[in-house]
Amino acid sequence: MKSITPPHPISFFFKSLVLKRYIAIFLLMFSFIACKKDLDVSKQSDFNNYYGRESTLSQYEIEGWLEAQYDTLKPHTCEMIDKILENADFPNMYVDSLDEDRNVVVVPIRTDYFSQHIPSESTPLQYLVLIEDENGDILKGNLFLYFPEDPMYEEIPAGGIRDFYKNAQIFLDQPGKLKVVTLSDLKLGEFEYEGGVLHTSTVLTSEWDEEGSIENERRCQDWHIVRYYFDLVTFEILGSDVIAEGNTCDNECPPYEPFCDEEFGGGTGLEQETPTPRSVIQDVDIIIKQGEVKVTAVYTLLGNSFRTSSMNVFTADPALDFTLIFHINPSGSVSTHPLYSTWTTILNEVGRTNANKSANIRVGGNLAYPVRNETEFHVMPRAWNASIVF
Repeated sequence: MKSITPPHPISFFFKSLVLKRYIAIFLLMFSFIACKKDLDVSKQSDFNNYYGRESTLSQYEIEGWLEAQYDTLKPHTCEMIDKILENADFPNMYVDSLDEDRNVVVVPIRTDYFSQHIPSESTPLQYLVLIEDENGDILKGNLFLYFPEDPMYEEIPAGGIRDFYKNAQIFLDQPGKLKVVTLSDLKLGEFEYEGGVLHTSTVLTSEWDEEGSIENERRCQDWHIVRYYFDLVTFEILGSDVIAEGNTCDNECPPYEPFCDEEFGGGTGLEQETPTPRSVIQDVDIIIKQGEVKVTAVYTLLGNSFRTSSMNVFTADPALDFTLIFHINPSGSVSTHPLYSTWTTILNEVGRTNANKSANIRVGGNLAYPVRNETEFHVMPRAWNASIVF
């Protein structure tokens, strides 16, 4: 990774427009309108949530979007969608704010075997997860299959999936496995947690094979399944293994996918899909001292989004916009109090790996207590996968 000069930290108390993102919960109002089932927002997440845009999606709009994904040339996808519509628990769907413009809409799916990634005799917690954009349109939808080790664990609480998009390294507070699957039943990633901390992540990535496509007069891709191992304390990557790799053309299945009908171009069409540029804001909590102080770095991630999420890429290194210090205890903002603290960012390492499919950072600095004449150095690593972020 390369090291770049970090921007000057911005005091939390002098940025009122940013302050409102962190000190309150944005509770969306809901009502019943004739012929329209609205989202339940009574489970809004706590303190960490953004002020978000109120969701305009209804049950019937979600059903219409799912039906629009039907394709007679994709029988497995059609079967998946039928099962989702049949088992969707729309009365218990809810919304969480992902950022100022986008929402995460979560629809629980009743227990049913509908995916090749659900082992026999397993009963995971199943959710249809939709990203709603600033225009109220569905940007993308995936399935979250969660396998808790505790058989008594009955649901992912509101805010849990939203927080996964913000920081996949911390998820819930107990051991388990999460699989993220497309509507075509293609597994984008598998994440194993110990005590709520990411232990391993196995991700599927692909890239356009231009030379092979031209030679074979087919649309071809190179596939890689990579497993990463993480330190449970520092979150840093300890190592990685290539689980499988290969090359497929047209609608041939990628490694370890017995059933698939993702649209990879079909026939002999050689035109490469034009990606959609994306910009995503991500918060990285460097310090959280309960009842005292919180320091957060805010990054902008830029990338290209494709219909097939595994083709998504980062187009730039993560950009550190600013750092924020929030004195949870009001005494911490009084310069003569022992809890008064200041933050200075001195480390900002950024980079991309895995053919721009992954991006990572290490951000750190000094938390100083002038009255006590004490200084603490804190550092936090973070990694993102383009197939999940975009």
